[in-house]
Amino acid sequence: MKQKILIATASFGELDSTILDKLQDSYECVFNQTGRKLTSEELSKLIVDVEGIIAGTEQYSKDILGHAKNLKVISRVGIGIDNIDLDFCQEANIAVLSTKTDLSYSVAELVITQILSFYRNIPSHHKDFKENLWKRKMGETINGKTLGIIGLGKIGKRLVEITSGFNFELLACDLYKDEDFAKKYSIEYCDMDYLCSNAEIISIHANSKNSDKELISSDQISLMNTKTLLINTSRGNNVDELALLEALKNNAIAGACLDVFKSEPYKGEFTSLENVILTPHIGGYTSNVRKDLETEAVENLRKSL
Repeated sequence: MKQKILIATASFGELDSTILDKLQDSYECVFNQTGRKLTSEELSKLIVDVEGIIAGTEQYSKDILGHAKNLKVISRVGIGIDNIDLDFCQEANIAVLSTKTDLSYSVAELVITQILSFYRNIPSHHKDFKENLWKRKMGETINGKTLGIIGLGKIGKRLVEITSGFNFELLACDLYKDEDFAKKYSIEYCDMDYLCSNAEIISIHANSKNSDKELISSDQISLMNTKTLLINTSRGNNVDELALLEALKNNAIAGACLDVFKSEPYKGEFTSLENVILTPHIGGYTSNVRKDLETEAVENLRKSL
């Protein structure tokens, strides 16, 4: 009898069906057929008798995992595992594995796209064209602006490398300082408050150690000014969305580019604002990266079952 696994990510195998074929040859597969992220109730029902899960960003809390009777491994399609209750998994002897595929180019390229799109008004120009309107909105060059990076890890460093031609003044906030890298690219390490007060562009590439506490709270947002562009491609929980919403409504900051949200799919008030660029969690969602992520997630699953 084949071992039973759940493929929780709705888009798994869309780019390369051979990945799914190989899984179905070896396992009895249960699929997410909703076309979206599974709700807690749906997930609780689907995991009851599976031994393995190919997991996305859906939440695996203690309450949800408590429904699993035979679960041995959760193989995450991606790097972050902050959506999984690791303490419960350790107690229940459930292996939790994540992928090591390099997302840095994919995410950093999205950040550059967001920055250029915002300062050159690309979304509104495109919208006007679709309505047969010829309107030119004055843009800004980004050359020489101050870019503040929260989390100078692999993705943050990649952003620095591929934006070197823009002559940014660079600020960075990170618990772990790479002085050699900072010296090479003339990066000034600073605390969060200084960065939020002085950077014109702020890009978040770090995770909060406490998932219940935002890295960018109302206090940090209050330090920003009318020229600040805030970009989040890391985790939705990193930003106080209500405080950011109020700042955007009141034009207290210039704008925001958001790829991640506390609740996804996102259907909240950000969608009604003109000074926001929204994307549906596509930072690592490029064809070559996605194939590598899925292949690695399957291999991780196989090794643990």
